[in-house]
Amino acid sequence: MEESFMPKVSVIIPVFNVESYLAECLDSVIGQSFYDMEIICIDDCSTDNSLNILMAYAHRDSRVIILRNDCNRGLAFTRNVGLERASGDYILFVDSDDYIVKDLVGITINEIDSVDMVCFNYKKKDEIWNSGDEHIFKMKRGIYEAQEFFVDTVNNNSVVHSAWSKLYKREFLMQEDIRFITGILYEDIVFHFLCMMKAHKISCIPEQLYLYRVRNDSIMTKRVESKNITDYFRIACFIGQFYLEHSFDTRLEKAIEQYIQTVYHSFICNYRRYELANHGYILKEAIAEKRFAKIFGIVSGIENYYGRVQKKIEENIGLIKDGNSILVYGAGDIAKEVIETLNYYDVILEGVAVSDKSGNRKSLFGNKVREITEYLYKRDESLVILAVTYKFYPEIKLKLSELGFNHYLEIF
Repeated sequence: MEESFMPKVSVIIPVFNVESYLAECLDSVIGQSFYDMEIICIDDCSTDNSLNILMAYAHRDSRVIILRNDCNRGLAFTRNVGLERASGDYILFVDSDDYIVKDLVGITINEIDSVDMVCFNYKKKDEIWNSGDEHIFKMKRGIYEAQEFFVDTVNNNSVVHSAWSKLYKREFLMQEDIRFITGILYEDIVFHFLCMMKAHKISCIPEQLYLYRVRNDSIMTKRVESKNITDYFRIACFIGQFYLEHSFDTRLEKAIEQYIQTVYHSFICNYRRYELANHGYILKEAIAEKRFAKIFGIVSGIENYYGRVQKKIEENIGLIKDGNSILVYGAGDIAKEVIETLNYYDVILEGVAVSDKSGNRKSLFGNKVREITEYLYKRDESLVILAVTYKFYPEIKLKLSELGFNHYLEIF
């Protein structure tokens, strides 16, 4: 890169064993309509052909900068290396197995002058289920107070933790000393939280500008082990400590509590699902954190919202497997938990049903979301699993009865 070139945007791309996807990622970044960028690629000691691919692109385009860790350090450390090397006014993170639309940088940079970061929408490309899923962005275009944005996204269940879903002012990240916590998984959760707590204003763009790939051998889809579970707990404790050390208004306080509880539920449900009998210390450590009892909701052991979902499925797995046609009613987080548990037991679904599919996800784990009336031809043989909160049961059971669905399983 010529010495006189001063990049406006620093694109940070951590790279580790992604030879099958790296070219598509780099092509999408290099091909941006906005040119004034440095493209910082940090190889985390890949053992495949990733480094050679990077070198070929650096030879073709002087904006591509290659750094290499001395040993495999993980995603958080590698992103931090990129942050320290960056010289642009703005920061964009791109994962090396994903890709971005041509105008992402140009669109977001026009929105960032008066804010600390710009949040944008994304589309998921699921290679495991061979499906595409449009993320439903529930926030309208506009400029928001950052903490108010956090409250609204928590309340309407539309939080996007991912570092790659935002363009950041580098000055903001440096002044607030916001970095990724190393040595843990799911580092984006804390990074997102700190950005929301410390930023003044953010801009929101509903356009889908990022293509997020879900693949079998990624960090997010590998089989859960004890570290995955303990890291959820450590993240909950980190945010819990921040919560205890600061004062907030009532709305923000409740939103932070809900945010922590969501992370903690991930810890509990994974603990239950994989029955890590040899890692009982994890749960003992959690219960010992009495100063977080109010937030975690640890009152009488480990029974909790998501735990009840899994327990109910486990108790009725024989009935479910004997069914000819299994429908999951609902398309929210409870339905996701139900489907994940059913997948664990190799249960094949007929589909996912809702009363009205407008405003709902188009698919869940490769299962199309359809209105319940589209399954009328299966009503005599279907077992419908009610994957919604209890308060909706009377209304849904009445509707199912009117349509002739007489067999259902209540989760709560």
